[in-house]
Amino acid sequence: MILSSLYKIRLVVKILLVICWANISSSQVGVVPVRGEYLFIKATEVSNIEYREFLDDISKDNPELFACHFPDSSLWDEVMGFSGPYIHYYFRHPAFRDYPVVNIKYEDALAYCAWLTDTLNKYDTTQKVLIRLPTEKEWEYAAGCGKPSLYPWEGRSTRVPKGKHQGKMCANFVRGSGDYMGIAGSLNDAGDITVPVDSYWPNNFGIYNMGGNVEEMITERGKTKGGSWRDRREEMEISRSSKQDSASPEVGFRYILEVIKLKDEKPKKEVSISKKFFKQNFIKINDSLYGGKYEVSNKLFNLFVRETGETNINNKGWANLFSYSNFWMNNYHIHSKYDDYPVVNITRYQAQLFCKWLTKKQEEVTGNKIEFRLPTEQEWVKMSGDVNPLKKDRNGNYEVNFLPKADLAYSAIKRKGLELVRSFNDIDDYDQYAVTAPVNSFKKNKKGYYNIFGNVAEYVSDKIEVKGGSWGSGAHHLTNNNGEKLVDSFSSFVGFRMVAIKKQ
Repeated sequence: MILSSLYKIRLVVKILLVICWANISSSQVGVVPVRGEYLFIKATEVSNIEYREFLDDISKDNPELFACHFPDSSLWDEVMGFSGPYIHYYFRHPAFRDYPVVNIKYEDALAYCAWLTDTLNKYDTTQKVLIRLPTEKEWEYAAGCGKPSLYPWEGRSTRVPKGKHQGKMCANFVRGSGDYMGIAGSLNDAGDITVPVDSYWPNNFGIYNMGGNVEEMITERGKTKGGSWRDRREEMEISRSSKQDSASPEVGFRYILEVIKLKDEKPKKEVSISKKFFKQNFIKINDSLYGGKYEVSNKLFNLFVRETGETNINNKGWANLFSYSNFWMNNYHIHSKYDDYPVVNITRYQAQLFCKWLTKKQEEVTGNKIEFRLPTEQEWVKMSGDVNPLKKDRNGNYEVNFLPKADLAYSAIKRKGLELVRSFNDIDDYDQYAVTAPVNSFKKNKKGYYNIFGNVAEYVSDKIEVKGGSWGSGAHHLTNNNGEKLVDSFSSFVGFRMVAIKKQ
């Protein structure tokens, strides 16, 4: 059963390609995007040939693992009266190479995911991925293409509603008594047991067989989703789940690919502290006071870190905020993609050190005596003006980066500081951005300032609170007379902007 290493190379390359070029179709790459650029799901169930490659690879160093994770083909005998051909051929014969692997345990699926994680990360060390089973919520989100749906396809029927395939079944399942084990083809679902993993038609995400064929294991041990070739139509409903604690001819799996660290890119042009820098980034408030048009960006703050070495950013502020915090911990402050996003997870003291550094740097480069510092609350209010957080653009998106659903729970949840609501996640809440947005996003206010409300809450120098609300705040905090108390020293909701005092 030794397989050529060429197949493994093809498998690895096909998976990695989707991370680099999003325009490649799902049939070419094997995984399809579910959320952003960091969460993908396998377009098909894991097939026999894919699982055989896993067994072949792990057995090179430890032959005992081969037997430990080998499918228990004798289980066919428990569901079929004439199981002999399937016991001997289903997993081994080339005719079944593209059929879903079955008769494996939960631990076997986890071992496969661990092996593929290691294989991919060894193949390309410039990025880091994690292969794992989907959670129930992730599975349902992918099956419904991010929308409420009865089945993993449009409509409430299990037949194709129109077109050249009109009337054909959408999935491999049991229509009635006897609708499997040898006669299913005559009943229009084309399968007497399982069918190849790319059978029927994919959903709008490009995913095959989320309903029927095999029940699929998920992170929650003992639960399966999607129904199988031996189940009735109601088991294919997205919201339904089954209990399955052991290996079975009805159970297989597909995996999630989570990008932990983005592929390295060429750095963007370095920010330059010059006379143009001041003119481009500050707006006159009065004869000597100027306000920063933007929140301080990662690019600018990282220049300070590199030149001084005095401080750094605590990426752990992202930890446990939502399911995919590892992505933001590993990429947000260091990847060039986020150069123009606001710096977060720094203390007020670090912000003040930055202002002192910029004051000295500006004078050294330009000769101008300009003091940079955090604004007082009164100065911040002068910059803020007013905003209608519920206003939407022509595309239906809010014109401020905030969390609308936080307001829905405001009266029901006792809140402290920035832990206003723990139900936020990194899905776009109709403002085009999952978490923060670039510092020049949305419309500037009437006074010329960007993101004075929303995006990140901002430090002021004379109060132990932050102003303006953040991407995790409700609309009730997006006013100039309402601040939020700080709870932690480092927060992914807090950044800062500066004011500048021109000295004669």
